[in-house]
Amino acid sequence: MKAQWKVALIALAVTGLAACKNNPYDPSASAAASAARTSDKGVDDRSPLTVITDETFLLEAAKSGMFEVEAGRLALQKTTNPNVRGFANTLVTHHSQANAEVKMLAQRRNLALPTAIPEDKLRQLETLRGLSGDRFDRAFLETVGVGTHRGDLQLFNRELKYGRDLDVKAFADKTIKLIQMHHDLAQGLLSGKSLSDFSPHQ
Repeated sequence: MKAQWKVALIALAVTGLAACKNNPYDPSASAAASAARTSDKGVDDRSPLTVITDETFLLEAAKSGMFEVEAGRLALQKTTNPNVRGFANTLVTHHSQANAEVKMLAQRRNLALPTAIPEDKLRQLETLRGLSGDRFDRAFLETVGVGTHRGDLQLFNRELKYGRDLDVKAFADKTIKLIQMHHDLAQGLLSGKSLSDFSPHQ
C-alpha cells in the first residue's frame, strides 16, 4: 500500500497540484452535498455484508467506476482549488485503469457490462453541475470522495468475502487499497488538509 501511496502522490506533485493548505470549506455547502447524495447503495459500512456473486460485483464495480471517472472530469472542469483538482485527477487516472481491468475480467467471462451511468448517478452529476466554487468542491468531496467510495469499500469487501473467482478477488484486493486511499484523501481535504499533508508512508 505504501508503494501505491507513493505513486499517487508523486503523480500529483509532477502535475503541480499538491498545493499549500487552504481554509476549511464553507459548512453551508453541506446541504448541497446532501442533495447530491441520492441513493448510494451500501453506503452504511456498519451493515452486515450480504452475499455477492463475481458477476454482480463486476457489474456494480463498472457502474461505480464510470460515475467516478465522469465526476472527476466534471471536477477538473469546474474547480479552481488545486487540492480538489489534484484529487479529481487522481480519481480519473485510477478509476480509468480500474475500469479497463473490470472490462477485461468481464470479457473473459462473456459478461456484458453496462455502457451508461445509472440514472441515480446521473442525477448526482446534474446536481454537482449546478454548483460552483466552494459549494461544488465540498459537495464533490462529500458525495464522490467520501460517500461513493464508502459504498465501494463495502462492495469490494463483499467480493473479498464471498467471491469465488480468484482473478476477480485479486483485482478487488488490489483495488480496495486505492479506494481506501481516495476515501481518506477526501476526508482529509474536507477537514482543511492539503494533498501535501499526506506522506507516502501514511
